Amino acid sequence: TSHLIQNGAKKLGFVGDINHCNSFHERYMGFTRALNKYGISFEKEICILNDDSEAYGSIDWFIAQLQAMPYRPDAFICANDFIAINLLMAVKKMNLCVPDDIKIAGFDGILQSEVVEPPLTTIKIPGKEIGRMAADMLMERMAKPEKPFVRIYVNTTPIFRSST
Repeated sequence: TSHLIQNGAKKLGFVGDINHCNSFHERYMGFTRALNKYGISFEKEICILNDDSEAYGSIDWFIAQLQAMPYRPDAFICANDFIAINLLMAVKKMNLCVPDDIKIAGFDGILQSEVVEPPLTTIKIPGKEIGRMAADMLMERMAKPEKPFVRIYVNTTPIFRSST
């Protein structure tokens, strides 16, 4: 979000169910913190925050969401790459150009983010390491169920590609 703002984006929307899981909510909070840092107003009408029961996998559903907006934002920050890729396909189906008309960024660094056209800007997470850490935590919890619960954060890596 900060990178897009620093490169001229003034109207930014968030896409994803912010109550789907803790990580989606934290990504949304990071988005709003960046807007605040740069003095940019949060505009709910250019966000897609629908409940997960909606059709985030449907290109036509995304087109309807975009057409209902009072205007197009400069950029969308998406809760994950799956959402970003479907949004990208909807934008292209509307004959808009990514990144010239709308910039799109995802999160997770899935392989598909590299092969869509244009390649998707994303935030890569260390999935294998997270899996190992989760397995270790599970084993420790089974051995010592009385231990307090912990929350662990891992560093992520932005990968800037052509979608922004």
